[in-house]
Amino acid sequence: MRSTPDSLLWRLIHTGLLSAGMSALVALIVTIVNTGLDGGLSARWFPAWVLAFPAAWFAALIWGPSARKLANWLTGTDRNS
Repeated sequence: MRSTPDSLLWRLIHTGLLSAGMSALVALIVTIVNTGLDGGLSARWFPAWVLAFPAAWFAALIWGPSARKLANWLTGTDRNS
């Protein structure tokens, strides 16, 4: 069975991948700004990302449908595209 963009499995995987990448980048930037860029960065960044990722995934799952509707409305795009 192939998942479509409207299926729950597709949505969970898509938001998981997107939120993992975005939360990793934000956690990295905030960790560097707050503690500096040195040899211990990964030891400080990883725990920050472990906390940020589930929050980002949950937020993406909740906000995603509304963001899609807003983007479609702003661009005049058909809902199913």
